[in-house]
Amino acid sequence: MRLTIHDNPPVSAQMEIDLGKLYGHLPADLQAPFWFIATFNDRHIAALRLDGDRIVNLGVRSETRRRGVGKYLLQKALERARELGLTEVRALASDYPVENRAMVGDFLLAQGFAAVDDNQWRIAL
Repeated sequence: MRLTIHDNPPVSAQMEIDLGKLYGHLPADLQAPFWFIATFNDRHIAALRLDGDRIVNLGVRSETRRRGVGKYLLQKALERARELGLTEVRALASDYPVENRAMVGDFLLAQGFAAVDDNQWRIAL
């Protein structure tokens, strides 16, 4: 099987299990629009949501990090943001647990985001 990015997939029992493991809890907004979910071998291994002009709930299973999954997932979300007419997208450190903020920031910087301050990263589209 190959990596697939799903745009607003229907919520399934397996998705709930996999995302519960990914986040440590099941996100309450799974029915909200603009979820992007990466699957490999029918398992949900990464996800993020475009909430207005913000990237939220960015997460990649630790077993699959550093393999391009997050990059591919983010690219798909940024493509959608362009289609929606957004001119920039941002991410807030405060949307992530303290222990993950540095990792999220490093990832976003590597993907072309710029640090605005200690709490925010932005990318022009």
